[in-house]
Amino acid sequence: MHPSRLPLRVSLITTASLLTGVAVQAGVIVPDLADGTAIFSSTSASGATVSAPARANGVTLAASITPTVADLTKTNGAVAVMEIGGTANGSGLWILNGDLWFIGHSSTNMAFPSSGADFNGSDSAIGVNLGALTADTQTNAFVTLNIATGTLITSLNSVVNSHSLTGVAAGATGWNWHGNNTVNFGSLDPFAEPAGALMGHNGYRGGLTYDNPSDAIVVNPLFVANNAAAFSGTLHLGQVFNAVSSVPEPSSAMLGLLGAFGLLRRRR
Repeated sequence: MHPSRLPLRVSLITTASLLTGVAVQAGVIVPDLADGTAIFSSTSASGATVSAPARANGVTLAASITPTVADLTKTNGAVAVMEIGGTANGSGLWILNGDLWFIGHSSTNMAFPSSGADFNGSDSAIGVNLGALTADTQTNAFVTLNIATGTLITSLNSVVNSHSLTGVAAGATGWNWHGNNTVNFGSLDPFAEPAGALMGHNGYRGGLTYDNPSDAIVVNPLFVANNAAAFSGTLHLGQVFNAVSSVPEPSSAMLGLLGAFGLLRRRR
């Protein structure tokens, strides 16, 4: 091989590794976020209160799970996977009717996603259906919420999608994705409202909403906090990062990889 071609070959191999994630991988679930930087990490059902995160830095929720049939056949409420926040503000990964969802809620409004592709936060709620899960099959998923750019990146078993958000303000006082900084993986964190409070009843955290019979608004039971259940399958790893991923969609990575190899062919 001619010496002048060696640097190009090495550079392209490195580029290919970065694009495919085969040889260069910082995290077990999120390729470009090192596991050691997670503000929460657990391999079993657990909860914790994390140090106050920098809201403007956004959040990434990551989970590796193996659901049971019971997790996927619950029809009257959500099944808890991973969540951060309180009853008024927060973010969570939940199983709804066998599908994995990301739900975000910011404000005391009684709001919930209007569909599995609700990217408008002006009504205080956003949500996306990542896709169906299979019982007794391990699933790796993560969602990264970037309020600085108004971007939501989702990954389900390495299938990555990027979505543009509206109505999600950036900055330290923007979209409140972390609530009271409590995190739970695979379990529920019940919260009792004080007597005479605005909500006036118990609830769970992480993007779900509440349903008070005295309210005129009808809430979809799937999103009602008190209908939620703990995860019953196997929990492999749950993580929360006070940082965002920039993992490209597979199509973008492949285009870059093909372009790199095309350059090598022309040089040869």
